[in-house]
Amino acid sequence: MFAAVCVLLAALGHVLMSGSRVPAWALAAALALTGALGWALSGRERGLPLVVSAAVGTQTAQHQLVGLPYAEAAEVGGCPVGTVRSRVARAREALRDQLA
Repeated sequence: MFAAVCVLLAALGHVLMSGSRVPAWALAAALALTGALGWALSGRERGLPLVVSAAVGTQTAQHQLVGLPYAEAAEVGGCPVGTVRSRVARAREALRDQLA
C-alpha cells in the first residue's frame, strides 16, 4: 500500500513540476513495476540503502516511461544535463545491484 501511495505522489510531483499529465498507461506500468519490485524484495532485509535504491529506481523508471527528456529535467531541476544523466545512471546501477 505504501508503495502505491509513493507512485501516486511521484506522479503528482511530475504533474506539478512539468505541467504535463502522466499517461494512464505509464501510471499503470509504474504501479505494476512497484508491485513486482515489492514482491521480489519481500524476503530481503529492508535497510536504508535498499529502500532508497527502490524509490530512486521506481522514479527513474517512471521518468523513462513518461519520456521526460534529459534537457527538460535539467531545466526543471536547475542543473546541467550531465548531472541529470549521471544521476539516472547511478540510480539504474544501484537498482541493478539491489536486484542482483
